[in-house]
Amino acid sequence: MRRPRAFLMLILCAGLFVALIARLFHLQILCYQQFAEKARRKCLLLEVVVPRRGSITDRNRLPIAYDAATYDLAVVPARFDRLLRLFLRLRAVGVPDAERVFSLIPKGEGAAVICRVPERKLSYILRAPLNDGSLFALRCNKKVFLAATPELLSEARETLALAARLTGQSADKLMSRYGRFRQRIINCKNGYERRHLMSSPYVVAERIGRYAAMVVEAESWRLPGVCVVEKKRRRYAGEAFGTLTGYMRLINAEEAKKLRAERRIISRGYNPPSSYERIASADCYFWDEKVGAFRLEAALETRLRGRKGVRLLERDIEDGGYRILGEVRARQGEDVHLNIDADLQRAAYEALKKRGFRGAVVLVDPNNGAILAMASYPSFDPARITRPRYYREVMERGGLMERCGGACYLPGSTVKPLVAAAALAERLITAQTTINCRGYYRSKRAFRCWIYPNAHGPLNVAAAIERSCNVFFFEVAERLGGARLARWLARFGLGEKPADIPWSRRGFLPSPSNTHPWYRGYARLVAIGQGQLLVSPLQIARAMCAIATGRLPLLRLFRETPAHWRPLGIPQSVLDVVRYGMRLVVEGRHGTAHRTGLSAFCAAAKTGTAEVSKKRRLNHAWIAGFAPYDAPRVVFVVLVEKVRGHGGQVAGPVAADVLKAFFGERKRAER
Repeated sequence: MRRPRAFLMLILCAGLFVALIARLFHLQILCYQQFAEKARRKCLLLEVVVPRRGSITDRNRLPIAYDAATYDLAVVPARFDRLLRLFLRLRAVGVPDAERVFSLIPKGEGAAVICRVPERKLSYILRAPLNDGSLFALRCNKKVFLAATPELLSEARETLALAARLTGQSADKLMSRYGRFRQRIINCKNGYERRHLMSSPYVVAERIGRYAAMVVEAESWRLPGVCVVEKKRRRYAGEAFGTLTGYMRLINAEEAKKLRAERRIISRGYNPPSSYERIASADCYFWDEKVGAFRLEAALETRLRGRKGVRLLERDIEDGGYRILGEVRARQGEDVHLNIDADLQRAAYEALKKRGFRGAVVLVDPNNGAILAMASYPSFDPARITRPRYYREVMERGGLMERCGGACYLPGSTVKPLVAAAALAERLITAQTTINCRGYYRSKRAFRCWIYPNAHGPLNVAAAIERSCNVFFFEVAERLGGARLARWLARFGLGEKPADIPWSRRGFLPSPSNTHPWYRGYARLVAIGQGQLLVSPLQIARAMCAIATGRLPLLRLFRETPAHWRPLGIPQSVLDVVRYGMRLVVEGRHGTAHRTGLSAFCAAAKTGTAEVSKKRRLNHAWIAGFAPYDAPRVVFVVLVEKVRGHGGQVAGPVAADVLKAFFGERKRAER
């Protein structure tokens, strides 16, 4: 009987040994790759490196839009909230009422019983960081219960209350915000992402201030798990630059959908190590990332934002350190330098704002085409524009419109110097040619002079520019004809982009080739800046540069754009006659700008009044010119929208204020 039993035991042992060998073969050979990859994933970490966004600066390298360091109050749940760690351990061992840990309220100095736990899992539950005596087991009738001290139950709330007192925040708001994040961790199904959330700082209060940040750092020994996170936020120079710089906004749903389809959306939290190649090869975005939404911030988005870097790290189990397995360095955003002078920009904006005028001011250096100022009013504060209420207010008053290059208007009489130069260059008139103004041209019903029922009488070209006589330029337009007039205005840059600004508009230059039907009277309307002719203030500034220097520059907003000119092909003697007429506008007794204060700067100018609503008597008021007359250093253009009054009366004082700021700045610089 003993032999069969021994034989059966031998077979049983051999079977168990074979099963063990088979299981080992399955785990070590067949499933090696699966478990090796799982173990590797646990020790790998993917870190996304966010680049600095480039700054936008003026000609003196003063920042107009830049990233500034701000300080946020944050907590690291793994070190801050031991109750959360306890809950996760209880849930992992299958305790059904684990969530009781969050509802227990400490009473007195006695310990609070949390729940019953399996004895075999007790060592796992009570390991670090919960093995300091704040958590212990109670045995009763062969049952094991878990109990916690009042200090453990109230630790997180008391720590946040202390942090709130030190930083001047509301403790209830901090706890409410952290409570939502705690619930997010509890609901997280992905173990890798949950571990990442537990070990990453979560911001509970933003912009706490530098002093408060220093206090938190100094008191860090009393605030376990609480830290200060430095974050770069976009700052702007104010309303004067709003329509120029634009603003930042969150990626919208349509953009996020497109990026997600291209697999270019990544998480600020956990990203699986397998996505290293994808992030390294593509320009990825966070789902809650801010991008440029308007003007320069939007137009230069790819240059300013740079490109994210990524590092693949492997954790050393022994010392807890990391070594880099792979890295793609972040490309920092480029700094963009403008030709704008920040002080002149503010002065131009204030000159419009203090009078409540909707309009635009442009200042240009005629010697190199650099744009020194392009202010538009009303504007907006880029730091507040993403707030819904403020955004609605800005929209109601038209504050998003950039009026210098992004809008076109009837130019009024500011084109008359260009028409005069064209007629003189074509030798249709001379400096001595006189045309009699009777207050109207051929018929009293149409094509009247602005002075009608009065009349200017006989005028030469300089006097016609001085008094802005419509009849004189009606006759000049008849002699030039529509096609030739359009060609000459195009030579002064009308009908084409005036600057290196992405959003600058071409306007519309009517001619027989693009306007059907073309009537004979259209040329007369174009010659006085009415009809279908549309220009931007930048185009008028460019034309004034051509009058002042004899060559047509490309207006340059960016310092990196090389200076470029185009010859006008007009004799100097012709330009001298036109410039003299513009000088009389300011200095002459009958000049339309002789009471504006521009004579103090030896300026030459031309006013313009473009009729917008005859019934409401509303006009666009213009003044454009250059100063000083003998050696031009600045070209100025002022536009005021829809006002009752003419260019010299309304726009002239604004130009005088801006020139005062310009020459005042130059005197201070020379000192």
